[in-house]
Amino acid sequence: MKKIAFIAISLILTYNNVFSQKLSQYSQISIITCGPGDQLYSTFGHSAIRVTDPAQTIDNVYNYGTFDFETKGFYLKFMRGKLDYMLSVSPWRYFLVSYVNENRWVKQQILNLTPKQKQSVFDFLQNNAKPENKFYRYDFFFDNCATRVKDVIKANLGANLILGTPLIDTSRTFKDIINPYIENKDWPEFGIYLALGFPSDKIATDEQSTFIPDYLSEVMKTSLVIYEGDTIPLVGREMPLYIPNGLTQEEKIVESSFFNSIFITWTIFGIILILTFFEFYFKKNFYFIDNIIFFILGFIGLGVLFLWLGTDHKSVVNNLNVIWANPFYIIAIFLYHKDKFKPFTKIFFLFAGIISLWAIFPKPFFPQKIDIAFIPLILSGALRGIYFYFKNGNAKLS
Repeated sequence: MKKIAFIAISLILTYNNVFSQKLSQYSQISIITCGPGDQLYSTFGHSAIRVTDPAQTIDNVYNYGTFDFETKGFYLKFMRGKLDYMLSVSPWRYFLVSYVNENRWVKQQILNLTPKQKQSVFDFLQNNAKPENKFYRYDFFFDNCATRVKDVIKANLGANLILGTPLIDTSRTFKDIINPYIENKDWPEFGIYLALGFPSDKIATDEQSTFIPDYLSEVMKTSLVIYEGDTIPLVGREMPLYIPNGLTQEEKIVESSFFNSIFITWTIFGIILILTFFEFYFKKNFYFIDNIIFFILGFIGLGVLFLWLGTDHKSVVNNLNVIWANPFYIIAIFLYHKDKFKPFTKIFFLFAGIISLWAIFPKPFFPQKIDIAFIPLILSGALRGIYFYFKNGNAKLS
């Protein structure tokens, strides 16, 4: 019991010492920005905060971009937008090694802060790192590893901070901002554009653009801080900490593939166009074509609808992709063989086919930007929907 009491007291004293630690005059607060990686989760880069103090032997990274794979129901929570991310603290050397191993560039921006401001940021991070405070509900656009870093700086500098503007580009939508990071990742781009709803087509403010680490870095670079009565740049010094050997993720050339989304979807449309011509020429009904294409479109639509109504992801609501990937196609393909429903299904397919063509039009006629690989699928659904209405009802079934 004495040993247990001694250990407990030691832990309490150590805990209190850690979370009440005072930084010395040699301390530094830095924003760390890391380049994109090969994996989908690392496509947009990463941001973190580094605290160094050689007098206190402190050199740690505060990372808001971590999550626990062992979380019960991990994949279901991830899909439904209910997965909590957390703030983790790790020694700088381990953090840097992980990015060196992934061949991702790393740079540091040392902030011009007064000793009081440094201590405020440090205390805030230490308090956030406590078990009861470290978890937060992740949101891709509005609450992620980069926006959390910005929020820490804002919360502790208050009126002394004058946020800058991103130098990369301005007046762009959320989709415009992420597009350069996914344009060479064919199927991920297809999936992301399919999942994102109308909110992603709104113009992002300068501050909202900081959900991308590169944009956060640029905003910090152009920000100002009131330092002992003077207004000076927030970033005192910027330096590369690791420059990759060979090609970075941004410089890699993606090899062409016959299995890319554009080739696959245009091939589908080409086959449907040819089969529709033969169907018309030989006066037959190839109902299997309708079964296949409308099942595909309906299934896609159900997925879009699930993300919209069944998850907490803010960026996937009001998704206009359901206009061309109509979930009701699934029901219609089971009803159009029944004579009593045929008049209604014919009108439905005609209307759905015509209205789906709206999605092909650019802004402002259609307010949501679509991936170019969607166009063949839209044309396929429209072609079969309109043809279904006008096809010869007395043709032989095959």
